[in-house]
Amino acid sequence: MFLADLFLFFKIVKPINPINNAKIGVKIIISLFITIKKKYIIDGRKNKILNKEFKWNKPLILIQGLKDNVVTPDVPEKIVKKIKGKQIQIKLLKNSDHRLSDPFDLKIMNDSIQSIIKN
Repeated sequence: MFLADLFLFFKIVKPINPINNAKIGVKIIISLFITIKKKYIIDGRKNKILNKEFKWNKPLILIQGLKDNVVTPDVPEKIVKKIKGKQIQIKLLKNSDHRLSDPFDLKIMNDSIQSIIKN
């Protein structure tokens, strides 16, 4: 994910009923423009998590869907190899994709969070 300049433009439109010319409410139109600068991309690559080892002394659970077509299943393992810590787990979900949004996925995430809170 890159940092970016974010511009929001709001336009307020007051729709009119064509039958009696009465105002029928307010409609807000939002336009979004994002500018990504080259510097952010360079910084992102330079500070990429896989570039160097780091210490992590808290519980960490990486959840990966094996049907993810954005992040390959080997990425969590690469991350774990870069972390110096003792409470690290990887959960590979056989039928899950990148969104991890099915009820089963949400249950796994919730159970993972609860297990960290309890410890």
